[in-house]
Amino acid sequence: MINWEAYLGMFLGGMFKFIVAPATGAALSMSFIEIFVLSVSSMMFSVVIFTFFGIGIRNFITKRYVRKKKIFSPAKRRIVRIWKKNGMNGVAFFTPIF
Repeated sequence: MINWEAYLGMFLGGMFKFIVAPATGAALSMSFIEIFVLSVSSMMFSVVIFTFFGIGIRNFITKRYVRKKKIFSPAKRRIVRIWKKNGMNGVAFFTPIF
């Protein structure tokens, strides 16, 4: 009888980390052909998913979890002030100090 739960677990594990699929297959005493087919298919499925939906996934993650950086931080304000007073030589001199 086919153990669909084992195949599904091996497939999903192989999508995220390739070494998980052969290790899981060996632990479940599957044949070499089963391990090979599930490992390659899970890897290729994840490649297809990220190829077609990668930009959408990236946009979702950046909108949800990444904060926007401040444009004018105190360090940048200090650099602009030094630039206006001393030019490139002042920035080159004072940057290692700060």
